[in-house]
Amino acid sequence: RRVLFRSVCDVRDDVVSLVCALEARSMITTVPSDGAPAQFRLPEPIRAHVAGLAGAAEIAAGRERAVAWLSRRAESLSRSLFLVDPGLPELLAERANLVAALDFPAARTHQRHILLTVALAAVMWQGQQATAARQVLAEIQECAGQSRWHSDVLALSALAASGQADHDAALDLAERAVRAADRPFGRARAWEALGFALACRDDFPGAIDAYLACLNIVRAHGTPLHVAECQHSLAWTLLMAGRPAEARRFLDLAVPVITRSGARRSRVSTSNTLGALHLALGEDTEARAAFVTVIRTAPPGDHLTSYALDGLAILAARADDARRVVVLATAAAHIRTRCGVVVSTAWQHARSEERRVGKECRSR
Repeated sequence: RRVLFRSVCDVRDDVVSLVCALEARSMITTVPSDGAPAQFRLPEPIRAHVAGLAGAAEIAAGRERAVAWLSRRAESLSRSLFLVDPGLPELLAERANLVAALDFPAARTHQRHILLTVALAAVMWQGQQATAARQVLAEIQECAGQSRWHSDVLALSALAASGQADHDAALDLAERAVRAADRPFGRARAWEALGFALACRDDFPGAIDAYLACLNIVRAHGTPLHVAECQHSLAWTLLMAGRPAEARRFLDLAVPVITRSGARRSRVSTSNTLGALHLALGEDTEARAAFVTVIRTAPPGDHLTSYALDGLAILAARADDARRVVVLATAAAHIRTRCGVVVSTAWQHARSEERRVGKECRSR
């Protein structure tokens, strides 16, 4: 990519023509990127050959520039929220570079190593890899205590623990993150993690209070998109708490901003919440349209699709189409198994109609 190539190789000529020439000679290969900016990789034999030609000082200098570039990108996390942030899709494309950079000597300074580990864990969390995220964070928890990223390590660990349904550990980590946070966005991320941890254990009053605390901070220090993301989290939590009228009020404020400025996954998540809200209010036509939007626009393999399939299964149950219920519910369960996602008790309750019709169909 143009920026990374310039940063690491210090190239001042036309980067695009150089990369095209290398690709034409099969010196580099294109990596599939699902619509993201193009990524390139050196084949292993060429990588080994080039490493043998370059001097140690040249390699060290290139690695230093790579780590510095990635660290600047990772610094953007200090001005963001974790659950869905528009900057994370850009970091997702750098996952392999983050993994490699953590082994470079340039990344072994205390602050840099923790920052890049937090960035890698955020990428893993965004990629629905809660177990991997928790593992890399566990490796730095003991040494992160004096770091400016301490509360972020705890908050991300809480999110990952919630994703594994380790609810007691998640609550403990999130509460420690709230106590450790000393900057506005650090506090916002900590409250966000606490809200998520409490919602996952069906403590909706506590989760609502936590998300309101997050909302108050980002209203004062964040962007309209940060405010909308908090409002969306509040709307989902209120909906799961059985308070759809209040959920609609927050969702009506959030949807226009997220639709206009949010990352794709954020827009997909909002469509899921809209579908669930319409379901709760008996607005079946609108619910179906929202869930179909999720299926059409979700990133490949994203577990959010499973919620849309559940919603469509509930609509099929209302129409007494038992076979369609079974097909949709089975597909949703398969996605969750593959992604390692555990459904909350509140959402399981919302699916009670789907499960009843599905059982009747299987017993026939």
